[in-house]
Amino acid sequence: MAKIANISVDGAFLLTKNRFLYGSNITMTIKFPHLQIPAKAKVVRIESDGIGVCFLKIDELSRKLMLNMVSKFLAQRVVGTPLSDPIALYTPHF
Repeated sequence: MAKIANISVDGAFLLTKNRFLYGSNITMTIKFPHLQIPAKAKVVRIESDGIGVCFLKIDELSRKLMLNMVSKFLAQRVVGTPLSDPIALYTPHF
């Protein structure tokens, strides 16, 4: 499991101690309060505290739901009453 430090509809930065190879594919579930979105992603950045991924496959409805949740999440953060932080459950997919 990883905590999402940054997310958009195109990708995310996942805080994780697990190690991944650059370019590897993962299957993940992004968990927002009351919503789970499955996604396939590619590792495009590796840092000491986590990985950056770009989403490869998210269906259009899930993409719209995620955009809505990300917008709400960011709006809540701006006014200082954050929602529960979204987390990502991931499985390396080689």
